[in-house]
Amino acid sequence: MKRKKNGKIKGFTCHVEGIFYRKSSDEPYIEKAEIKIKGEHNLGDIIRNRYANNAIKEWIHEVIIENGYDTERIGFKADRWIPIR
Repeated sequence: MKRKKNGKIKGFTCHVEGIFYRKSSDEPYIEKAEIKIKGEHNLGDIIRNRYANNAIKEWIHEVIIENGYDTERIGFKADRWIPIR
């Protein structure tokens, strides 16, 4: 007997890639993270949601403080959004 699969989306996982620079060098440092947002089933609502933006901003701030990167030269992109079922 096959198991019944639940197709409901419970949240999304966002893969974020940040490009950072140190104050004394021009060499880029790439940091990657995975941010999970649970409780929302609509990706459009998550992207417009301030909680998703705040989670990414907090991650960037933590990486800058931990590694001593320059606060003015930052680049990041959200690679993909994967549904959590």
